[in-house]
Amino acid sequence: MNNISINEAFYAVQGEAARTGEASVFLRMAGCNLDCWFCFVPETPILMADGSWRLLGDIAQGDYVVGYRQGQNGKHGQLVSTEVLRTGERVAPTAQIAPALRGTRDHRLWLTGKDVDGQSSVHSGWREANRCEGQRALFVIGPEPGMNRDDWGAGYVAGVANGDGCFWTLKPKRVRRFRLAMNDKRVLATVKDAASVHGHQLRDGRHQYVGGEQPALWLTKHRETQAFESFVGATTDSPSWAWGYIGGILDAEGSNTGPLRIYQQVTSRYYERIRNVLHSLELRFTAYEGGFTLHSRGEQHRRILSSAQPRKRSLWKSWFETSPRASRVIEQVRPTGLDEKVVTVETDIGSFVAAGYVVKNCDTDWRHGDKMPISEVLELVRQVSQPHTTRWVTLTGGEPCYAPGFDELVAALLNVDYQVSVETNGTKWRDALRECHVVVSPKGKWERDGALAAELRGLDLDGDDPTTPARELKLVVEKDDTNEDIVARLLDVPFKPTHFWVQPRYDDRKAWERAYGFVKAFPWCRLSLQTHKWMGIR
Repeated sequence: MNNISINEAFYAVQGEAARTGEASVFLRMAGCNLDCWFCFVPETPILMADGSWRLLGDIAQGDYVVGYRQGQNGKHGQLVSTEVLRTGERVAPTAQIAPALRGTRDHRLWLTGKDVDGQSSVHSGWREANRCEGQRALFVIGPEPGMNRDDWGAGYVAGVANGDGCFWTLKPKRVRRFRLAMNDKRVLATVKDAASVHGHQLRDGRHQYVGGEQPALWLTKHRETQAFESFVGATTDSPSWAWGYIGGILDAEGSNTGPLRIYQQVTSRYYERIRNVLHSLELRFTAYEGGFTLHSRGEQHRRILSSAQPRKRSLWKSWFETSPRASRVIEQVRPTGLDEKVVTVETDIGSFVAAGYVVKNCDTDWRHGDKMPISEVLELVRQVSQPHTTRWVTLTGGEPCYAPGFDELVAALLNVDYQVSVETNGTKWRDALRECHVVVSPKGKWERDGALAAELRGLDLDGDDPTTPARELKLVVEKDDTNEDIVARLLDVPFKPTHFWVQPRYDDRKAWERAYGFVKAFPWCRLSLQTHKWMGIR
């Protein structure tokens, strides 16, 4: 007997089609033939949990990236650190979604609910990229173009040295020396590594002072110190150097008390240098006698942290548990005409940030499940249904009809007096469907093979018998569907449904109007609403 791969089992109320409002045990079965992964090309920049950027193709299991936790009860969602659980690769048709975002058209973005003119047009929430044109997608921060890591390192060393370093002349031999002393070993390690790249070998040591000592980096040879002092004093036109300098000065003389602040007295020899660098990056700030306050409204706060890359953990405390409010209009989603290598990422929160946009994992993690014999599945159903008295079991997925033990599982459930409902895309025929309440929801409009199985005509057996379980056909309606399109899809099926349903996407007001108008014009069809999603419950 085949084992069954079960993704999850839960008790809930059916929210769609004829059985709306009826309690049931839901068995989500692993596996699906349509392979609806949401993928981007490997060179897509992904926002890491430390604010850095990494190409999607270099992301690995166990990495931590920035994700988005949806808000509840009318509250805004928040950025969170989330672990990468797994990655995968395949070849698929791609589309250009945004200037730096290329991937499959089914990949979902979080819409703000506003259109290009800032007017309310749809519910905020997840939507496939090919349905986002003219809408505003939630945007966190984009990577700085052309960031040069070596230039950033040179600027970082200069910023830390200006803020917390010490050059002095040892008398009477007039020998120049340098010391950088602080307790943050991450900052010291970054300075040492970056300086080494540019040929300056700072040595580890300790700095003793009245009341204690600190880890330190030293230069004690005159020529080495002079060369390093010239290196630190040089300013370049590179934006990467400027960002590194801000990162370094923040680590040395910065704090995060709401806005980011840089403490540097106006009498300091570096005050004007800091001001000039801030101006060169077109950052908004307020200068005062004791330093600078960097304005935190809009995207600037995250842009500074992401691009300047300070190492002090205290500076990152406002990165998470905050609500991004910026957005970008998805102007046009253009198919590339290419089948390209694409990569998918799954995170424990269900989302991540790609090229600045908040994007979703696969809608349902149907690819993985626990394999168990049918006897254990029956026991699982019994445990989930207690202490309730429902006799309905709904098999869903993924695509349940592709499970090797599907027929045996249905027979076993019927044998212990459960009623079985199956939610299927209709691409695979199983003989046990004749004994089930069947809801066929075709996916023929996707970019892959979603053709209905001709064998579904087997559902017509005993179709006029009132004891025969229902055979429902449910079509998801989009705002651009015409009445002619919907009628053709409803009638072009290899079986005779007992119920015809059209179901608008719950997050698309124009799709509601399209479906509502269709049912008024064709009263032989019924309107299905995803009531569980409207109510915000499972």
